[in-house]
Amino acid sequence: MEAGDNRAQAGRSTWVVLELSPEGEDLAGSGRLSAQIRGDLGVSKTYPIIVPSQGSGSASALSYVFIRGGLSSSRYFALERRGYAERVLSRQVGSLRTVYLVGGKEVEAMLHTVDHPRSTRLPRGQVVEVVSGPYLRVRGRVMSAFSSRELLLQVRTRTLLRLLVVNRTNVSMVDDRTVPPLFVPDLRRFKNSKPKPAAPVPPVPAAKYESYKQMSFF
Repeated sequence: MEAGDNRAQAGRSTWVVLELSPEGEDLAGSGRLSAQIRGDLGVSKTYPIIVPSQGSGSASALSYVFIRGGLSSSRYFALERRGYAERVLSRQVGSLRTVYLVGGKEVEAMLHTVDHPRSTRLPRGQVVEVVSGPYLRVRGRVMSAFSSRELLLQVRTRTLLRLLVVNRTNVSMVDDRTVPPLFVPDLRRFKNSKPKPAAPVPPVPAAKYESYKQMSFF
């Protein structure tokens, strides 16, 4: 399917996300992955599967494929036993593992990053949302470029401050003022601070010391 058809189809349903292994990426590049997945699921040849690809489709642009939801979770999880699959994105509800369903708008955002890979420099402090990869839906602020292809994000929660390294093409700029500003500790305070001297140990009064010597132990 062409990219435009992918986006039109993505908006009409929910999707299961399958992370690919290196073997799966090779199958995606050759154009044989969709047929293989349909055969393993036991569905018709027209069952909707989206394999994001870049340019002519000679290589997978994302290490994920999207499979239309609606089947039992066990049928999707059975794909994890195949060589082309790394894992199915899921969540744990008590002791029950269920597939993680992604909405059509999220799939459209991922496909958009494939069609329009970001090459512009994201400014420090820019709020971004991860639209693919293991940190899907996480929002944070750009701290700096970790490498030519990766960004260093700062993600803050109520109790934790985390630093994440993500691929530039896996994020999308968002306008979210609820994301806390960057926290940068002032290291000068630690450099100039001197350790406080230990408090002196008070001497034991002579009267108490004598009473200690007279104590009997049984």
